[in-house]
Amino acid sequence: MLTHAALAEPDLFVDFAQTAHLGFVHNSPPSPERHMHLFMGSGLAWTDFDRDGVLDLLFCQGSANPTVQPGETPAVDLWRGLSAETGDYHNVSAGSGFNGTGYSNGLSVADYDNDGFADLFVTGFFSAALYRNNGDGTFSDQTASAKIAPTGFGTGCCWTDLDRDGNLDLLYVRYIKIDPKQYPLCTTFYKGREIAMGCGPKRFAGEHDSVYLSKGNGEFHDVTVTSGFGGVTPRHGLGCVAVDLDDDGHVELYVANDGMPNDLWKNIGGMKFEERGMLSGVAVNRFGAAEAGMGIAVGDVDGDLKPELFVTNYFDETNTLYRNEGDLLFLDVTEEFGIAGPSRKRLGFGTNFQDFDNDGWLDLFVANGHVEDHKHLIGITDEPFAQLSQVFTNRKGRRFEDVSRRAGPFFQQPWVARGSAAADFDGDGKVDLAVLRLNDRAALLRNTNQNIGHWLSLELQGTQSNRDAIGATVVIRSGQSAWRRDRMSSASYLSCDSPRLHFGIGGKTKVDSVQVGWPSGESEIFVEVHSDRLTRLVEGTGRKN
Repeated sequence: MLTHAALAEPDLFVDFAQTAHLGFVHNSPPSPERHMHLFMGSGLAWTDFDRDGVLDLLFCQGSANPTVQPGETPAVDLWRGLSAETGDYHNVSAGSGFNGTGYSNGLSVADYDNDGFADLFVTGFFSAALYRNNGDGTFSDQTASAKIAPTGFGTGCCWTDLDRDGNLDLLYVRYIKIDPKQYPLCTTFYKGREIAMGCGPKRFAGEHDSVYLSKGNGEFHDVTVTSGFGGVTPRHGLGCVAVDLDDDGHVELYVANDGMPNDLWKNIGGMKFEERGMLSGVAVNRFGAAEAGMGIAVGDVDGDLKPELFVTNYFDETNTLYRNEGDLLFLDVTEEFGIAGPSRKRLGFGTNFQDFDNDGWLDLFVANGHVEDHKHLIGITDEPFAQLSQVFTNRKGRRFEDVSRRAGPFFQQPWVARGSAAADFDGDGKVDLAVLRLNDRAALLRNTNQNIGHWLSLELQGTQSNRDAIGATVVIRSGQSAWRRDRMSSASYLSCDSPRLHFGIGGKTKVDSVQVGWPSGESEIFVEVHSDRLTRLVEGTGRKN
């Protein structure tokens, strides 16, 4: 919780991009015909691709070409962190192997071949690419040899180990079914004048998401049909996450759908999944209405060690908070937690649950921006294209309070924000944010809050599990207090948070135990873990639980 003293601070966040020499500019200028994909925007990711201990940034890049053709590999920009102390970044895209020129949308970072170096899967407009990290600062395109089909309007993606064999599998989400050679364009008439407007998703059929199972040798097998994903009506997928929501040791897959009910895929074992979004209460809002799902945040916001789901939605809808009641049942508590009113006149994209003041309670960030840039031409003046982003402080698990007006200059100026990703990039124990802005320079929001509690950061390394320990659940205990985090490879809107798990622990100076539920199914207890520092935990070195 931010105290009154903290709220008096003029800047809780400062845009550090210029100081850090982070000059990435997203390229997505609207076409005269208002091609729809140019307004969807892209994601970004934190990773340590060169294993030097300093976090780097990956950005999905857009394209000014309004009619992208199939086969153009999606563009990616790589910015290397030179120093955690100074926060300097350098563009090392040239020579990295990221040579694509197509419009890229989302990405997921993970060491899929368990060699110790972070690899990348990136989706695009009728393209996708699997990049293997060669360990020397370069990446190799392995899409064809991995037998992954880069088709359709790709959006979200996430790595996770679905069959618990120690090899990471892949969820590859699609948005709509569209023919790029006959790109649909939409117009409307207002006062006798024809005006180009971006087509909404309801005009299109959905397209099935794909599930790829790793063979463990660099190749993947498409199990979309046999796993159950091909047996439902396809929807308009955007953000996705993989997390164990019911603590049965198997991850569930959750997909935010635009204008259609969200999907929650229950892992029932044997590489079989059942879609239970409606049964679980996370498909629609409390009024039974499907919303325009964009980004997803996951985290235990009420302190009961069960992760909640938060989904950003369209203008004149609310962003929606689904409270985890256990046994894969959720309740829409958006109103009760004070989120409904502040979000109704925003169009949300990126979103992150992070403890920005280290008081032990997860706070909330939302990146906002519309998808139509000239509604004023049809007489609608209260739906601006650029919008104010928001930060909410968590009031001890009971409600959220919008403190955006006191959070710094970034929150006082409207932007067209899309993907967001959280990390303590400078190693000072305070979680920062990187935000991709449509057709604009990326923001690097350095956390400058001075009134914070103690913290600890964990880096997990699997041995029997996948090396990145994606799918692990971690619970920290200190006295009567306990906190939970889940290791995931995707977050927010088409983005990835830091691979390091950050815990705020308030006034506690000592951690009694750290319990890790590894993706392999093993559970271990670690006791020699100290506060206010980064610690690496290796599977097999703790005490069996």
